[in-house]
Amino acid sequence: MVELPAARVEQITARFDAFAKAIREDGAPPDFEITAEELNGLINENKDLAGKVFLRIEDGRVGGDLSLPMDELPGGGGRFLNASVDFEVAMRNGALTVTLADAKVNGSPLPPWMLGTLAGQNLAVKINRDPKFAKVLSRFESLEVVGDKIILRPRRDLPAAGDTDGKGDSEVKGEIETFDDDTAPVSN
Repeated sequence: MVELPAARVEQITARFDAFAKAIREDGAPPDFEITAEELNGLINENKDLAGKVFLRIEDGRVGGDLSLPMDELPGGGGRFLNASVDFEVAMRNGALTVTLADAKVNGSPLPPWMLGTLAGQNLAVKINRDPKFAKVLSRFESLEVVGDKIILRPRRDLPAAGDTDGKGDSEVKGEIETFDDDTAPVSN
């Protein structure tokens, strides 16, 4: 777990809020960059994720360690599924791509046939098909993993909300705010 001082968490949150506001109002804010340390600090603030998810960003990949309780499964009471995964993550032209690069479950690598099957699939297909999420993604040029950070680059060719894009201020603002307030779909 990464515990950040409250002031740092507020600073990260304020930075993202300013980025979202600039997208709504200006149309083309500067790129948004976030490190694994910052993401893990935010994860630690979420009672459902704290101690269960730890992210890594290194060498152009996003990875993580997961510890998920198995209490809901028959015979799983008090047991945990511990996994370490690495993903290749990118976004181009409003479509998010997340592919599995490597995985270990309870310390053992996945069998090659299983890893090969999973690695060939975009795990974000359903997210891309969600109309609300797709509208938000369409406002971004790319998401890149560079070194130890994720860089989210907004599209520079879109007019600001209320300009000649045919949408009023409230419609675009509502798209981004609704996305900010809701949990993005995570099922496949």
